[in-house]
Amino acid sequence: MLTLLSGCGGSSSNGLLSDFTATDLDGNEVDASIFEDYDLTLVNVWGTFCPKCLPEMTDLSALADEYADKGVQIIGVVGDIRYTDGDHMEDKIQTAKDLVEQTGATNYTHLLPSESLEKAIIDDMQGFPTSYFVDSKGNQVGTTLMLARDKDFWTKTIDARLAEVTK
Repeated sequence: MLTLLSGCGGSSSNGLLSDFTATDLDGNEVDASIFEDYDLTLVNVWGTFCPKCLPEMTDLSALADEYADKGVQIIGVVGDIRYTDGDHMEDKIQTAKDLVEQTGATNYTHLLPSESLEKAIIDDMQGFPTSYFVDSKGNQVGTTLMLARDKDFWTKTIDARLAEVTK
């Protein structure tokens, strides 16, 4: 398991994702204010080439609905569609949209990688999928989780991390 030290445990005022900008799959601008209305956000970085990511996205979609009224949101980040010069691979954006549709993960936001997201999370990743939690200010809560997980694992983990940020 990989632990990111920046903002770990939600105690840092300069959190892991406290300052970023990106666009979603539809081209809408997104920044750290996306976290403000939620006690906890599960951020799942997935790849268009990753067969283990897809079943997990289906489970995350179900969880997004189940936790919608409990102060929890889920956000996906498509981690493999940015060239080294910063441009996005347009054909992979369409692939990502198709995969979101196929997995039913249309009920939560999926972000395109930006320079600030890459510096904060993607550059240090060791594989896909990688997931972590942040609080309403973008501070990391707990450790980063690698590998695809099932719905039961995510339910237990969300409940535990939500208890951490709401006590």
